[in-house]
Amino acid sequence: MTKTYRLTGLCCANCAAKIERMVNKLDTVDEATLNFMTSKLIVEVKDNATEETENKILDIVKKVEPDVVVTRG
Repeated sequence: MTKTYRLTGLCCANCAAKIERMVNKLDTVDEATLNFMTSKLIVEVKDNATEETENKILDIVKKVEPDVVVTRG
């Protein structure tokens, strides 16, 4: 299942890479890619992924970039 997030206010490519690495370490994530230029995070989650997985993704983004606004789609 694919989930897409728009990260408004993402300030640097280094932070984008850090977010991508951290999201990829989640057990319920198959693959995550974050394009700094488009500020789009695309996450392939396993079928058993729950709302908890989405909350963990949002927590990671807020930990690395507290001022970023995350929207679905």
